[in-house]
Amino acid sequence: MFRNANNNFFAFVCNNQAIAEKASGTVISASNMADGEVVLVDRDNQALNPAAAISGTTRFKIATRAGGKLFYSPLINFADCTISAGLVTNATNQVTTIGSDGTTAGGIGEFGITDDTAAVAAIGNSYYVLIEKQDNDEANRSGYHPSITAQVKLTNPAGFTAAEYIHIRLAEQLREAIRKNDQLEASTPSVKGPKYVRAEVLVADGTTKTTVGSITLTLTHGSTVVTASGNFAAMAAGSYLVLGQDVYRTATATNGSSDTTVTLDFPYAGPSGTIAGGITAATAGFITAANLADLTGVGIRLTGSAQHSFDVNRERKWSVSRFNVRFAKDGENVGAAITTTTAANQGLGEWQQVAMEEYESFGALGQRWVSDIPAALRSQNTVTDGSRVYGLISIREVTTKQNALIGQTIGKTTYHIWLELDGNDATTDQLEAAGATQDAILAQLNVAAADVAANGQA
Repeated sequence: MFRNANNNFFAFVCNNQAIAEKASGTVISASNMADGEVVLVDRDNQALNPAAAISGTTRFKIATRAGGKLFYSPLINFADCTISAGLVTNATNQVTTIGSDGTTAGGIGEFGITDDTAAVAAIGNSYYVLIEKQDNDEANRSGYHPSITAQVKLTNPAGFTAAEYIHIRLAEQLREAIRKNDQLEASTPSVKGPKYVRAEVLVADGTTKTTVGSITLTLTHGSTVVTASGNFAAMAAGSYLVLGQDVYRTATATNGSSDTTVTLDFPYAGPSGTIAGGITAATAGFITAANLADLTGVGIRLTGSAQHSFDVNRERKWSVSRFNVRFAKDGENVGAAITTTTAANQGLGEWQQVAMEEYESFGALGQRWVSDIPAALRSQNTVTDGSRVYGLISIREVTTKQNALIGQTIGKTTYHIWLELDGNDATTDQLEAAGATQDAILAQLNVAAADVAANGQA
């Protein structure tokens, strides 16, 4: 699939089939190719040696047969190519923090983490987090990119006088406001939870959390009640339950011998599910209020959620959630550090990407249910991990030149070779089959086996 700055202008997607490679020098024709077969050929349409790597200034084309007809890519000069075999890599969600990331010092308000006087004076101030979307998400298919605005008035029902606790209170209020507005997104996940972005409250306290016991906690998005498979360890009301790294102040106590539920000050903002009791960063424990008296950092972590559905006929674009973040008080920016620690990456090998590439290959016409190009969805294959069903070889920086009487124009395009995997499970695919077509392509394009293995292949 070639792509220029405006749109795709050449595309084909072929099934990856384990068909014997054509002998070097074989002239390719519709009679000696099968539908779905892919072969690399020279400028005279003769098959290149499947056992030899292309090098230097060799010119080649990609040939395939579909519907009984042959299709060729433009002629490519190998010397102009930058090739990567990013096969079957997972998508990565964006992670941005406001204030502390759970290890660094600092808070989220304009008052210092230890400035009790300024913290108390800030009660009643209005704060907001603005999350500006950068993608065509499920709720906004037209391409308009609105925002999630979470605005709160800092309250202090517990009568806190220490800045550390007031920072946590403000972070919890903002987390709940983000959760409520996030739920206005159109899509409903298969598991109840964040739709576009998840907010968590992080603290850097320098103390080890105490385990809630050898129990499993059941969490329900939007509920303040946490249930356990056994009895909670003794925990006073006003302690801080830490679910992984997400901190929640408790409204009720547990006696350590008979209580199997605990109530939180604010609803749980993560996805519904379970978490084991423990003292690691991935398990549930608690920190007493006294131990938080000398904490050094409070922050809010925002993690983009994967788009939960994709219909190429309607949503057009598929992507992970990308966003910008602002934090302000009464309309004025405040000094909390905003840091993006993980950039969003769509990965490779997702079935939605193939559907989007197919859609874009039709140019500006678009797809509609009743006009233009008929709806033709590419189904998701069934694999154990539910997503990684395609491989991709990306040939970047293919240089194209056009010579005129008075000058020359040079452009660069990208060529994608999609490889449809076996689909029977998430670990084996046609790449592992002896004599598979893409084995020859990988070898011919000088893609090292180690690179393939590093990107999710056996």
